[in-house]
Amino acid sequence: TDKIERIGVARAIEWIEKAEIVLVLLDNSSEIDQMDLRIIEMAKNKPHIIILNKCDLASRIDKDKISEINKVSDIIKISCITQEGIDQLRSEIIKKINEGFCEIRNPEFFLNLRQINLLQKTLKILEETESLLNGKANYDIVAEMLRFTLTQLDEISGKNLSEEILDEIFSRFCIGK
Repeated sequence: TDKIERIGVARAIEWIEKAEIVLVLLDNSSEIDQMDLRIIEMAKNKPHIIILNKCDLASRIDKDKISEINKVSDIIKISCITQEGIDQLRSEIIKKINEGFCEIRNPEFFLNLRQINLLQKTLKILEETESLLNGKANYDIVAEMLRFTLTQLDEISGKNLSEEILDEIFSRFCIGK
């Protein structure tokens, strides 16, 4: 599994370079290894949050090691089993987003399933709106449909992150080391 872990770390490093906010997830019940230290080191140059998962188990993480490498990092303890710390993590992510760290600046644009579904829904609404315009529909109805389309686009871009959207995003997380 060392080979698999190295591949995973290589991908993590690639994504750290592309990410606007980095979430470094560490297993609180295991000691920090060299690969963990390398990822922590790379994350310090970007907006990030260090997450210690499995906080319901005995801690084997040396937080001083993290602080030596990364003096300004936010460290949040969570448990996926007990849900401890999940609300704090959500709040911290929202804080980072509100601080302006989530503008699309990368040349590559990646969509997740939620965003793809919203785009498909938006496309259907736009097609219906065009049909209404061609049929000489009431402009108030057309304006409302366009307003709804803009709301959908804000959700896709992350400009409008409601609690429902965050709950949906977090429900699809597969958290583990």
